[in-house]
Amino acid sequence: MKIISRGAFGRVFLAQKKSTGDYYAIKVLRKKEMLNRSQLDHVKAEQTILTLLNHSFVVKLYYSFESEENLYLVMEYLSGGDLFSLLKNVGCLNEEWARMYIAELVHALDYLHSKDIVHRDLKPDNLLIGSDGHLKLTDFGLSKYGLMNSALLSLFLFIYYACVFGRTLNDYLSFFFFFFFLMLKYYRNEPVVHPELCWPLGESEAHIDCPEP
Repeated sequence: MKIISRGAFGRVFLAQKKSTGDYYAIKVLRKKEMLNRSQLDHVKAEQTILTLLNHSFVVKLYYSFESEENLYLVMEYLSGGDLFSLLKNVGCLNEEWARMYIAELVHALDYLHSKDIVHRDLKPDNLLIGSDGHLKLTDFGLSKYGLMNSALLSLFLFIYYACVFGRTLNDYLSFFFFFFFLMLKYYRNEPVVHPELCWPLGESEAHIDCPEP
C-alpha cells in the first residue's frame, strides 16, 4: 500500500486485493482526532450516505470497518486524480470536455437530490477522475440527508452563501431576495429542489471553464 492523499483526520491509502488484483482507496480516519474536533457525526453521515448511493458519477463505498483507534472506509479507487489538479496542470478545458464534465456533475447532483441528499461541499477538489476520463463526486462529510424541499434547507443556503460569498451590500441583497424566492415557493407548496441548488453548480462550472490562476 501507499499513501495517495492526506487530510485533517487521517490518510487515504492505495491498496490491492490479493485474491483479485483489484485496487481500492482506503480512507483511514483517526477516532481521537475526530472526537477532539467534534467531527464524528460528519464521518458517520458520510458512511451512512455512501451506503445509500449507487450511481455512475458518484464514488462507491465497498466496505467499512473499525479498530480501536481508526475507522476504515474502503472505496473505489480512481486513478486520474481530482479535477482541481487537472485544471491546475492544463488550465481551461476545451468546450467539449467542459460540457461533458458539467453534464456528468448535473447527473450526479440530480441523483443525490432524488435521494433527498444535499452535498454541501461541491468544488473541483471533490470531483475525481477515473481511468476512463469520467468524473465521480466524492467527499460526503458535509452532506445532509432529508433536507430537500424544506424551509430549513432554504435558510441554510441563505446563511451559507451570505457567509461564504457575501462581500458587498449588493451581494447580501441578492442573497436576501434569493432566500425570499425560495420561501415563497415553499409556502406555495411548489418544488424548490433545482433552482436553489444551481448556485454551487455555477461556481463549479466557472472553475471548469476558466479556473483561477
